[in-house]
Amino acid sequence: MGFLRFFLAMSVVVFHFNGELFGFKTIPGYVSVELFFIISGFYMEYLLSQNVYLKKIQFYTSRLFRLLPLFILVSLGYYFFEYCFEIIYHKEILFTKSREFAEKNITVSILSTFSNIFIVDNSGNIIAYPSGTNIYANSQTSISLKKISSIEDSPASVAQVLRVESGQKEFEFKFPKNNELYLAAYKEFPSSLGRPWQVLTVAPINDFLVEFHSLNYKLFFGGLIAFLIVAFLAFYFSKMISSPLELLAYEIQNLMEFKLEKDISISSKIFEIRLLSQSIRRLKNTLSAFTSYVPRDLVNDLLGSGKPIELGGESRYLTIFFSDLKDFSALSEITPSRELLLRVSSYLELMTYAIKEERGTIDKFIGDSVMAFWGAPLLEQNHAYHACVAAVKAQRRMKLLNDTLIAEEKPPLIVRIGSHSDAVLVGNIGSSERLSYTVMGDGVNIASRLEGINKEYDTRICVSHSLFKEAGERLWVRPIDMISVKGRKSELLIYELVGIKDGSEETQISQRQQMLCKATEKAFQLYSSKKYVDAKHAYHAIAQEFDDNLARIMEKKCHEKE
Repeated sequence: MGFLRFFLAMSVVVFHFNGELFGFKTIPGYVSVELFFIISGFYMEYLLSQNVYLKKIQFYTSRLFRLLPLFILVSLGYYFFEYCFEIIYHKEILFTKSREFAEKNITVSILSTFSNIFIVDNSGNIIAYPSGTNIYANSQTSISLKKISSIEDSPASVAQVLRVESGQKEFEFKFPKNNELYLAAYKEFPSSLGRPWQVLTVAPINDFLVEFHSLNYKLFFGGLIAFLIVAFLAFYFSKMISSPLELLAYEIQNLMEFKLEKDISISSKIFEIRLLSQSIRRLKNTLSAFTSYVPRDLVNDLLGSGKPIELGGESRYLTIFFSDLKDFSALSEITPSRELLLRVSSYLELMTYAIKEERGTIDKFIGDSVMAFWGAPLLEQNHAYHACVAAVKAQRRMKLLNDTLIAEEKPPLIVRIGSHSDAVLVGNIGSSERLSYTVMGDGVNIASRLEGINKEYDTRICVSHSLFKEAGERLWVRPIDMISVKGRKSELLIYELVGIKDGSEETQISQRQQMLCKATEKAFQLYSSKKYVDAKHAYHAIAQEFDDNLARIMEKKCHEKE
């Protein structure tokens, strides 16, 4: 509909020129105008019926602000090009009009000193002239009237010759002496005077163009002022439209890049721009809320790829992470609901930040448990390492939180973490009505089992041997034991994660903790070699020196296997 209205408008413009466009005849202008307004009426009714505009006054106000500036610009532009443009590029036309005016409006008041006025008879004799010396011709025998053609170096003499030759009463000519254009006019005396005399006026054409030159200057400067006003209004209205559009484009670009933190205020007097701004703001708020339920990287990937969300997944080697609170059930029984909610929220917030800092994907919250994974939807080579860093960060920050709780005489929150690297199925799993981007497979069960096994060995972070192989050189760990996992024939070697070797100050460990890791490794070598007596003594020494519960538990196991 917009294209049709544009075509009709252009038909009107073309019709006012030659009625053809690229060799094709256009619709007559009056028909185009009628069709344009009929279609516009239907279009306006359609917009109002679709509730695009909440109120009719908004619609008409919007149209006023859109059409009035354009009308002002077109009007000012018309006056500028009608006068100023014609002066600059059509001097010949203006000169001709000036000459015609001069020939019909010769008055003494506008003549300069270079003009001449004579009264002559039909024979060309001078009857009257302001200077009497030029009237009479002296001879030896008589005095007679001087012929006007006999005046030397006078435009009047040239005019008289041309008058006789052409028979014209009004004409222009070029005076050879100075090559200037002159106008000559013969006016008959009224018949009531009874004299066949004529008034001859000869004057430079520039005498009659003085007023036109003055008018030209006025029109030029007036046109220049009109042009400057048009330019200013065009700049103002273009900025009024383009500036908000540039900001909207920048906002859309931020949405495409998933930069939802920046909030840009966009104000405009144009209703459509305000409506678009409100829509983008709602979209941003929706996406922000969406990322609270769906992994941010997944949403970003969906926006970037433009692919529809479909059921299905792929097998990928990932690192899975589980965390849980120790004795949460007992804690919930003795703690008021609101206070419990605040404590759990503080813990979950802490865990979320630690995981996100290391580019992990939070799968879900299961009560007081957190499930996360690394390596999807974005590929990550060091997924095992980042999972370990997140686990250590979470434990260190939980200590700070517990210090606050203890200071408030509240029981601390003990977090247990289990992590495992394995090939699992990752993708959109669920039904066509409800999807969840999650992981499935035996590796998930093992990670959950490792989180629970911390209770048996009184540890905080338990990791598998497969994870240790992925990032072992960068970790401070100590071997725990070989455990049996349901569904697996072979036993699984597990470790306690203590710290990060090349990490920040937050994730590093003390010299004493490093000694503990090395001592535990030696004791475990004896244990795995089935030298249970030597292993028992080694674990006993560790328990005594470091007051370590894991060493006491392993000492007891060695005693049972002696």
